[in-house]
Amino acid sequence: MKRCVLFVLFVCMILLASMLYAEVLSPVAPASISYPCIGDAEVDVPDNIPPFLPADNELDMMGDTIIVGYTYWESQHNGTIGHMIGWDNDSETASMIWTCLESGAEASTRHVRFNRIDFSGGTPSVEVASGSIVDANERAGYATLPFHDGIALPVYHYRGGNQETYHPVCAAEWTVFPGVFNETIMPQYEDLIWWWPHGAYAEYNDEHILHMVATEWREDNAGLQQVIYVRNQFDTENERIIAGDWETVTEYGMNISADIGASNDGARVAIAATVSRDYLYHPEDDPTQYNNDLWLWISEDGGETWDWENPIDITDFAMPNPDMFPDSLAADTDTLRAYTDCDIYFDYDDVLHVAFTVSGFFYYEGTITYTSMIYHWDEKSGYCTVIADGRFWNYTMPGAWHRVANRPSMVQDQDSRILYCVYEQLGMPGEFTDNGDNTVTPWDVSDDGFGCFEVMISASPGYEYYYNTIPGKMWTAPVNITDSRAAEGEYPNGMQAGHCQSEREPSVALNTEGDYLHIFYIMDTDAGFVIQEEGEFTNNPAVYHRVSKESIMDQIYANGEWVENYPLHTDSTGFYLD
Repeated sequence: MKRCVLFVLFVCMILLASMLYAEVLSPVAPASISYPCIGDAEVDVPDNIPPFLPADNELDMMGDTIIVGYTYWESQHNGTIGHMIGWDNDSETASMIWTCLESGAEASTRHVRFNRIDFSGGTPSVEVASGSIVDANERAGYATLPFHDGIALPVYHYRGGNQETYHPVCAAEWTVFPGVFNETIMPQYEDLIWWWPHGAYAEYNDEHILHMVATEWREDNAGLQQVIYVRNQFDTENERIIAGDWETVTEYGMNISADIGASNDGARVAIAATVSRDYLYHPEDDPTQYNNDLWLWISEDGGETWDWENPIDITDFAMPNPDMFPDSLAADTDTLRAYTDCDIYFDYDDVLHVAFTVSGFFYYEGTITYTSMIYHWDEKSGYCTVIADGRFWNYTMPGAWHRVANRPSMVQDQDSRILYCVYEQLGMPGEFTDNGDNTVTPWDVSDDGFGCFEVMISASPGYEYYYNTIPGKMWTAPVNITDSRAAEGEYPNGMQAGHCQSEREPSVALNTEGDYLHIFYIMDTDAGFVIQEEGEFTNNPAVYHRVSKESIMDQIYANGEWVENYPLHTDSTGFYLD
């Protein structure tokens, strides 16, 4: 009896400590936050209660949305996103992570925040009003969220008050204190600055492994970036990450694009990154950010061994051919290039898929395009097919590090084997008014000229739909699940800060058990990236969005359209190499 009483007292002390600790790490939301989400209207958020917007909400979105926090740092990743959300079907909880600038000044404190939504009771409940703070420093961000049995294992970078450089960090959530994390700082590698880490969790040969890639930042040469890999161990008993040893993946990385993924059985691990063709093949030229191939490395033994010297060149763009002059366009040969993002995904049959963004690139003219396409590649066929076609222009700027269609995030439905790709798109084609005097007026644009993104989903059927092959060969016309665009004439001078609805950097949870796809993004209320001098500081909602797979497929069947394929290798004469 005495032991029971002592145990109860001990549990009570733990609960009290967790509440006090959570209060310190997780300041509550302000008493009233103005969320300008519907035209000029404002919605007041009551103290500690993020708004739940049901399926028939005034945002006219497909599915349900819940605001889990806010941030003044609207850009979550300059390039590849990775996955920032996890779904645990056993506990019926969704977990999200994001970069949170705490106030409207670039130099203010910046944390990684985490939140969880519990659906087990029927009505969703949010764990902490504004999200709990993950890191114990003053300048953290650019997080991804590997996931293990409902336990969050965030990966991010930070710089403490006494530190001169940034460090990649891996953390593990304590099961006794949900929303509280045990951080492990990665050891320094070659006395360089390493940022923008991405992680993937897997189990292999009774090991719990947190794979991670990171990208170098060079003060003397911000263009060329070394990419590195580390194989960390997750100590499940003590709930902490044990750091491994770094290895160099490539010295020719470009544009913060590296991504990593692992197969379901943990045996196969893959890394992809854009690499600079300028540094590789044109060292006599001034380098650019835009002339890139996409390379892939695969380990078949859980990341224990790699062949860094022999990557797979997924894009393998043709070299320019000066013999074709004076026709400079013909001399360009391939007029597409990989830009700044990719997504690695192993499907339920352990087939590797890679999605990536390309934009127009004309070597001899020295020009690029904001228009773009998202391509899919799989290891079985080696073919590249179009997921999304962003070759349209609404006379709006996409903002720093973005294109008309980009930021793919893939997941497969375990039952139907349908492969989904979630991505962002700069509005819908033709959303501008021709004024008849050689001017046009875009509809869905900020007063600084930056367009607003929509979250789109395309799907690719599997086996029985396409000659008994894997998904990825054909992609449906996209479904717009946010549909938050301004109408013609609604904002003739563009939207002022606070009135945009630009859903940016969406990522989808890798677990597709149940009826829904689980998606997370930031609703940027002044389009553009304020740190890049685009727009103004606004406090932007961090949004969880779930959409039923049935509703997506119903809309796809209603549309009855497929994305027109466009060969990856082509020149201006229309000669197709595929």
